[in-house]
Amino acid sequence: MNEAGLAELKVPVYITVGARDTQTPPADNAEFAAKYIPNAELAVIPGDVDHEIFVNECDDEGRDEFPEACIDAPGVDRHAIHQSVGEAALRFFAKTLAK
Repeated sequence: MNEAGLAELKVPVYITVGARDTQTPPADNAEFAAKYIPNAELAVIPGDVDHEIFVNECDDEGRDEFPEACIDAPGVDRHAIHQSVGEAALRFFAKTLAK
């Protein structure tokens, strides 16, 4: 991922990242990409939102098999975040693909 390669993207790009993403820190990844992708839209989810927020909501089996992917910081509502990210993506693509 470099400036020249990102600048070549010709498709609409919507990037969402958690502000506290420890696996792909926003500054070096999502923010960097959004800076160089023409007309990219970046949404940083505020608060203690980490990388695993994008994993499905966990059931008992998921909590047993992959607990680190199921534990969010206090006050982080995974269901609400999934809902808002989905709605934002639909708005973005409806707007950009309608052109």
